[in-house]
Amino acid sequence: CGCSPSDARARARLPRPGDSAPCSAGAAVIDGVDVSEFNPTVPWAGLRPAFAFVRLTSGLRADVSGSAHLANAHDHVELLGAYAWARADASGLAQARMFLSAVGREEALHGPLALALDVEHRNKPAPPWPLPELRREVLAFLETLRAAGRVCAVYGPRMLLADLDLPAWVRRLPFWAASKPPA
Repeated sequence: CGCSPSDARARARLPRPGDSAPCSAGAAVIDGVDVSEFNPTVPWAGLRPAFAFVRLTSGLRADVSGSAHLANAHDHVELLGAYAWARADASGLAQARMFLSAVGREEALHGPLALALDVEHRNKPAPPWPLPELRREVLAFLETLRAAGRVCAVYGPRMLLADLDLPAWVRRLPFWAASKPPA
C-alpha cells in the first residue's frame, strides 16, 4: 500500500473489503510475497518475509513450482500459505475442489497452510469476467472451502472486490489487498 512498515514481523488484522483506506498513518503493515511458477527461484534466506503465499493452482491447472516453493520457503517464513488463481474458464466449484486436493497433499508434507483466493477481473489472455459471473464463481469457490471447514482469505484489487458486492460472511474473511511497492 506504499506505507513503510515499522516492524515487518508485526501481527495485524489484514484489511477487509470496504475499509476506508488502504493504509492510515501508524497502521501496521506486514511485508509478504506471493510466488508462482513465474518466480523460478526465490532467495528465501535473504528475503525472510513475514508471510508468503505460494500458488498451487491456476484454474484447473496445478502450478508446476508450487510444491518446490513450499518446501524451500518452509524454514524461512513465519506464515506460509497457498493460493488459487481464479480463472474464468472453469467453475468456482471445480477450482475449489482441485485447490483443496492440492492443499491436502501439501499440508501432509508441510503442516497447516493459510489459504487465499486470488481474484482478478482480467485473466490474460482471456477477456475480463463479467462481474455477475465473477461474483457467482468466487462465491462458489469460497462456499466450497467453507463447507470443508476452511477459512480462505480473498486477495485482489480493493475496488474490484467492492464492485462484486459480496455477502457479509465473505466481507468478514481476511482480505489481502493487491498493491505494488513504491517506485
